[in-house]
Amino acid sequence: MRAHLGTFMLLQQHILLVMFVCGILLRNSSVEKLKEDAELFCCDFNYNFTKLATGADDFKIRIYDVETMSCLNQLTKGESFGKMEGHVSKIFAAKYHPDNEHVLLTCGWDNTIQIWDDRVSHSVRRIFGAHVCGDALDMDPILLSCANW
Repeated sequence: MRAHLGTFMLLQQHILLVMFVCGILLRNSSVEKLKEDAELFCCDFNYNFTKLATGADDFKIRIYDVETMSCLNQLTKGESFGKMEGHVSKIFAAKYHPDNEHVLLTCGWDNTIQIWDDRVSHSVRRIFGAHVCGDALDMDPILLSCANW
């Protein structure tokens, strides 16, 4: 399930997701608001709706626990200057794997698709060559699809 800027999603367990550039509003018997210090461009839930990932213009992916609305992890580029272990530009698409609650793929302006384990703060794999300027990433258990600019 995916949300676009200014759109609404009615999800399982009576969760309503509204994504704006300045934040996300979740309603699960109460209204909660996530306020990030960056412009949000994408978000996705894991397959069992326990975690929400957001991507923004600060090159970071934030993982939230849906029940408590607390930030579980912040995924950023690694400290190694010799290899690219995260994004170095805006992130426009995020997609959780449909069968693995910890695997997340993201892409954006830095010509990479980054593959993350959301329990680790840097990416674990990357695919070069995808310059993505919108919500243009999708996958099923064995196939990855990405629209390139």
